[in-house]
Formats: sequence, C-alpha cells, structure tokens
Amino acid sequence: MSNLGPRWQDDENYSPARMDAKTIFRDTGTNIVATATTRQLGLVCPTDTSGGLIKNVLYYVDYDSSFNRLGFEPVFRKHLHNATTAEAGGRLLDIEFANLSNVGRIEMVSLRDLDGWDIETGSGGTAVYDDTIPAHKFETGVTTGAYAGGCIKSGLDFAFDDNLAFQFGLDTNANSNLVIRVGLNVDNTNQTPNTAIRKIGIEGCDGHGVNWVLINGNGNSGSQIVTATTMPLSTTFINAYALFHIPATENRVYKNGISNAVSTTNIASDGDTDKTRVMRASIKLAVGTTTKKLWISYYQIVGNIAGNLINIV
Repeated sequence: MSNLGPRWQDDENYSPARMDAKTIFRDTGTNIVATATTRQLGLVCPTDTSGGLIKNVLYYVDYDSSFNRLGFEPVFRKHLHNATTAEAGGRLLDIEFANLSNVGRIEMVSLRDLDGWDIETGSGGTAVYDDTIPAHKFETGVTTGAYAGGCIKSGLDFAFDDNLAFQFGLDTNANSNLVIRVGLNVDNTNQTPNTAIRKIGIEGCDGHGVNWVLINGNGNSGSQIVTATTMPLSTTFINAYALFHIPATENRVYKNGISNAVSTTNIASDGDTDKTRVMRASIKLAVGTTTKKLWISYYQIVGNIAGNLINIV
C-alpha cells in the first residue's frame, strides 16, 4: 500500500510513516540509503556526500509496483539536450543561440599548414607544418637568441571577469638552454615579460628548472605570479594541457586531465584579452647552438566575449 498520496486531510492520521512519505528527509547519505527499502520516503536531501548520494542534492525515490524502493534519482537527472522538451533540457542549439552574445570560441583541432597564426620569428627561427605528428612546429635554429612562435590575433575580446578556458596539445624537444611561453595574453619569448598585464599561461626556462611553471597576472604593476608545477618540459610526445581561469579566485593548469598546479594570488577579475595577442606559443634558444623545437597539435579557447556578438533570440 502506498503512503504517497494526495494532500493531508484535517482528520488524517499523522503517523511517522505518512510523515516520512510526505516530507523531505534530511540525514547523512549513509543513513538515508540504510533506511529500509520498504519504508516509503518522499524527497531526500543528504547533509553530506556519502552512501552514493551528494550533499545538498535533492533526490526523488524510484519505487517498484509494490512500493519497495529501487533507488534514488537526482532531480537534476541526466539529459541530452537533444529535443525541445523539458525532460531533455531543451536543444543544445537553443542554448547556444540564447548565449551568442556571451560565449565565444576560437579553436584549431584539425591542423593544416599554418592557418590562423601570425608568425613571429627571428635570427633564423622557423615555423612549419609537421605532417609526421601532425602539429605546428616552431623551431629556433642554431643561433643563440633565435626564436620562433605564433600569435593568434582575433577580433574577439575574451573577458577576464568571467570563466575562461584554454586547452592545447604540446611537446618540446628539450628542457634546458631555452625559453618557452604558451598562454593567453602572454609575451613572446623575444620580449621581456610584461608583469603589468592580465595573463594566464605556462613558461619554461633555465631559471625555473626542468619543469613548467604556471604564470598569471591581474593587470596591476608587478602582478605576475610564478607557480611551480611538476610537469616536465620535454616528454617526447604530445600531452594535453588545459588552463582554467576563475576570476578573482584561481588560475589552474591541468595535464592530461589531472590538476597539477593552482595559483590563487593576483588573479585577474576585470578587463579583456588584447586582440593582438589573444594566444601565443613561442620558443627561444637562450644558450648554445642546439635547435629547440615546440609542437602545438591543437588549441581551443572558450570564454565570455564581452558582448562582441549579439543575441538573435
């Protein structure tokens, strides 16, 4: 028999079983799950993450035909955005259209030639398409001080006062006698780093050792912060990197899907990327005559474009 029914009547028996079935059950996830499956519950909201339930998430109870509990389903249950129905959450296309003025994307996931790059080279540095990987390859040559890289310029500004993500595939052939920078709003390797601009990126040089460091700044004078990572510069194969910016909160770097380092100091919370330096990848031969190489196999930037485009719905 079901206790799950219509509204309370004035002369009704307010039994514990009826109360359980018609109220929101608050307890630890472990205690909620341990409740007998024959005990009918209405909605449940755990006070912690345990027993397979998540803290402060509202669940409804799935019953069989005899009103024995089969399990708990989150109210926000999985949906595919593949239809206009409420159950599907609306079409993904509709969501995209409703946010055209806010969300922008620049990406190159199918690389060919050097499309999209504004090439920056000096003293014999070169930039070529390497079909063997495939990737864009920036190569210094054998002259000390030679550099090679590329800059992605864009008519879109990405806002630092909102979430911002930059993902890319990268490898290099060395871990010493070089300077490398890859990131958003960063300087190329032939420039003295501007420590008074908003930025997020990774950098490698002899002063940092054989691992990458995370760099970020909030636009104030001398605001650049350097955070150590455990990510080696050279790995002999392409790795997947991701930089995530949460305004005024943190900048974080991931390698192959695993968080490696985080900075919580001098995080930008206003302003936009510079159209002339939205993204850069650059390498320089700092010492010696051995060629240094940097490969970029793909990249994607996703963020708030600060109203550069308009809503059409």
